[in-house]
Amino acid sequence: MLTIASLSVVLGAGPAISSGPTSPPELPPIATSRFAPPAESLRDIRLLGTPAPDPPGGEPIIGDAVEAWTPDRYTMLVFWSPFVGGAGEHLARLGDVTRDHPVDGISIALGPRDKAEAVLADLPGRSPIPPRTIVDPDGAWRSTFLEPLGLTSLPAVVVIDGEGRISYHSPLQAILKPLAQILAGTWDPDAFTADALEYAARMNLMSLVERGRSLARRGEIEWDDVLSTIREGIALDPDNTPLLVREFDVLLADADGSDEDGSWTTSRASIVNRSDRGERGGLCFFRWLLYKKRPRSSRRCEKRGVKTY
Repeated sequence: MLTIASLSVVLGAGPAISSGPTSPPELPPIATSRFAPPAESLRDIRLLGTPAPDPPGGEPIIGDAVEAWTPDRYTMLVFWSPFVGGAGEHLARLGDVTRDHPVDGISIALGPRDKAEAVLADLPGRSPIPPRTIVDPDGAWRSTFLEPLGLTSLPAVVVIDGEGRISYHSPLQAILKPLAQILAGTWDPDAFTADALEYAARMNLMSLVERGRSLARRGEIEWDDVLSTIREGIALDPDNTPLLVREFDVLLADADGSDEDGSWTTSRASIVNRSDRGERGGLCFFRWLLYKKRPRSSRRCEKRGVKTY
């Protein structure tokens, strides 16, 4: 499992952290299409870029109380429970990150003070550095951060940038790559948001296509309706190879048509050209898809004389 505990494998002490990219990337067309969900519906990007709430108090165990976010550097909040195994290892590595990089690492203990103190007193390692720790006795930190961000499992992490904005949040096991970018000064929450929206839109499109195929097989809609949705998606996202394959699959194995208009040949060429392996590699990729993954389409190709080599 990739966590803070494995971060030391890929990162040593590094230079001061810069703010990273500042110009928001242009969203890909598919991410702004009818297939894209509202950004607020995606937990991974919920409230990214918005001002972080003020620190809600709590009882400091190690270090001072948190009264404000430190300007010009990242603050990493790690929420944990003394009743969840492995917390000590994560906290020891959080202390290492805080020591070696200009990051304010703060652990938020969601549990009784005495249990949290017992974990902090027995951190693994030769000379572990206990991180600055706040106990959340009344659940104020949980209700201020975890609940609005949709974080339901522990440990969890919330990162606040040097301008006091929420820059990242996730369960702790997903932090390694973003944290490496944060420490290298290359983290870009806008690019992360764009990627999340693009991925979600692609998944929604594929679900819509599969639902259309199911309806078409029952005769409730026409196959042309399914192809229309696929081609709308291809126009928005021309590098989406799975969608190109799906178009060919529908043309050859589902829709009852012919290649009089060249649609089969065009679809085949699109798959070959998008394989990023050159012409020879593209043909190999196409044949692999056809014979290994789409046997119905391969049999239809052979029956109708469509070139597969």
